[in-house]
Amino acid sequence: ACSAGARAEDGYDLWLRYVPLEPALAADYRTQLGEVAAPDRTPTQRAARDELVRGLPGLLGTAPRIQNETSAGHVLAIGTPQSSALIAPFRDEVESLGEEGYLLKRTRRDGRDVLLVAARSDIGVLYGTFHLLRLLQTGTSLDDLALRESPKVRLRILNHWDNLDGYVERGY
Repeated sequence: ACSAGARAEDGYDLWLRYVPLEPALAADYRTQLGEVAAPDRTPTQRAARDELVRGLPGLLGTAPRIQNETSAGHVLAIGTPQSSALIAPFRDEVESLGEEGYLLKRTRRDGRDVLLVAARSDIGVLYGTFHLLRLLQTGTSLDDLALRESPKVRLRILNHWDNLDGYVERGY
């Protein structure tokens, strides 16, 4: 009789559910991330920015201030050396990561605490953005974050499903 507001989990969102984190952890992340500097000039840049706009409020309980560039304080900077002045000093570091590789790194720049999601290309930034959101979902410390990912295979496909009889099929 009272099921009008009930909604079953359909599994559609998979790990992109962005359920709220424990309050103390969310407060810590809000402080560490501060505002978000995210360019939005290309469709892929907008996709990365939009995922942060969707994911961070769900995880942290409030939406961070998102803009193209930032002024002061703690900042999460996403982009390429060409799209962000905050990423430009790390050009040599991201060039070695390949076309789809990315760098997640906490650093200090011009007196600011900066968390970088930097890549050579916009698609690398998108992959790095999803990796950062996964780290937040799992409660990973961002204090000494220094992660470099560089895919070795250009096209990566995984096809995996479980049959009703319990047999697991995998296709690669």
